[in-house]
Amino acid sequence: MQATRQAHASWLEQKIRAGKAWEEVDDNCANELSKFRRDQLQANIDAKNWKRADELSLELSNYSDDANAQKDIYRLLLRKAQEALNPDRDEDFLTLRDAVNQFENLAGGKGEVIADAAAGN
Repeated sequence: MQATRQAHASWLEQKIRAGKAWEEVDDNCANELSKFRRDQLQANIDAKNWKRADELSLELSNYSDDANAQKDIYRLLLRKAQEALNPDRDEDFLTLRDAVNQFENLAGGKGEVIADAAAGN
């Protein structure tokens, strides 16, 4: 899927494919690829495969205009901080607080949205 999108983008650049209809095809490819990667990210988070989840989140960071992809990236940060939380270490709580603050900034400062999003709602 990614190779198809890269080829299509190349053809757009070279003016082999031109016009609004081809731009819509590119947008659709980007959306489908983002959704596919987001699904992969969620599967790896569920499996606690943090290394692969980190790789996917790095790839998803290229979709800066996709708010859902960005939320999924921060959701990963929250889950990792939550998993690593040791009640006897103050530093862990600070790390979790920083992750929540980042997610809250992404959500426009809406604290209730954070709780729902972190829970996957």
